[in-house]
Amino acid sequence: MNEKNYKIVADDLGYLRLDPIPQTTDYYRKGYHESSGLNRAPDIHRAMAGGPEYERERAWLSDTLWNDIREIGILSMRQWAKGYHFLDFGCGVGDFCKYMQGFGWISEGVELSEYARQRATENGVSVYETLKETDPRGYDIISAINVLEHVPNPKEVIEELKSHLSVGGVLAIQVPNDFSALQEIVKAKALGREYWVSVPDHINYFNFESLISLLQQCGMEVVYRMSTFPMEWFVLFGDNYILNPEFGAGCHKKRIDFEMALPTDARREFYAKLAEIGWGRHCIVFAVDRGVIMPNMQPIFSWMKDANESPVPRA
Repeated sequence: MNEKNYKIVADDLGYLRLDPIPQTTDYYRKGYHESSGLNRAPDIHRAMAGGPEYERERAWLSDTLWNDIREIGILSMRQWAKGYHFLDFGCGVGDFCKYMQGFGWISEGVELSEYARQRATENGVSVYETLKETDPRGYDIISAINVLEHVPNPKEVIEELKSHLSVGGVLAIQVPNDFSALQEIVKAKALGREYWVSVPDHINYFNFESLISLLQQCGMEVVYRMSTFPMEWFVLFGDNYILNPEFGAGCHKKRIDFEMALPTDARREFYAKLAEIGWGRHCIVFAVDRGVIMPNMQPIFSWMKDANESPVPRA
């Protein structure tokens, strides 16, 4: 799909999206990881290539994003789980599942790409092509990292993921934070181009407000939110990786060095505060089924509640 053939519109559910909606199922089943994805998504490129660079990447993810989802996910549960079950929806080559297995979790993945699914299976991960194939017993934590921006029907995906949660389970979602105030500031450095728009890869464009609103429309309650490093800062510092892509690897390394130098609690508090003003490259939210009420329900931890009063009124 050529960029000239689409426009950005407001969906009835509150987020922005491409119009018309591209049909990308075959694109992701065969080709995205093997070819286009390698050039368009550097994180996928690093995972597929492996080697020392990705070993460093994996160590960083283990100490930051994956650790956050595991620890904050446990604290967000409505009850203590018995024998933790984890599902990574859009698991790629399965590294997050392997990480969770290292903590004794029963971990499975869902991945549309045939190539990535094969790599995950070779990595010792039980991985399925669709959510319908997964164990109906339910999962205590389900992650969907950089998935909702790619699907033509994010509300249906959230509702299906919700139906696979165990009683009191947690859904952890990460999406790019797009059309943000920070991006509008930086756009002038990109010759006025909306550089974050990617066709046909990214169909949907969320911010914290629209993502939380969508989850609420699906009967979910967000109990914690945080952002990730505002990569656009580097452009304002003078490292314009938008116009000079060769700067990108160096900026990414600086971001890793910054996060690895911070104590975990300080890093989480910093990104929770950035989330309050809508800054950060990604939105990360933890949500539970609003309809689950249990006699022995775990209380919301005060440190979580204080940092995460929802900015969107409950539906």
